[in-house]
Amino acid sequence: MFGISLLALLNRLPAVIVAPVAVAASLYAGHLWNVVYHDPHVRAAARTEYVNEVTAKADEEMRREMQRQKDAGAAAVEQLNKTLAAQQADHDAAVQKLEQEIADYEKAGARCPLTQPDLDWLHQ
Repeated sequence: MFGISLLALLNRLPAVIVAPVAVAASLYAGHLWNVVYHDPHVRAAARTEYVNEVTAKADEEMRREMQRQKDAGAAAVEQLNKTLAAQQADHDAAVQKLEQEIADYEKAGARCPLTQPDLDWLHQ
């Protein structure tokens, strides 16, 4: 019995047993090839593509955010410049008004009603 080779044993078995075993062995070999070789390569390629895609999207979003911040900063500077210009105009108008009041007061010949003792007391 030990002298019988595997092929001789297979020749003695009926085809009903050998055919399903051969199909099962082929399916198992295909599955093993898929698990060991094909799937890791497909996963690695998909992972690389996914990483590249996500990185590109993140870069685009970062560019958009930086542009948004730049635009917001420019708008804030423009608004501050407008506010400063308005305040400067108000200040210039107030200075002009005070200078005109002083000039009118001096034209009228008015003098300070404080006397020298009042001024001495103020300087103490």
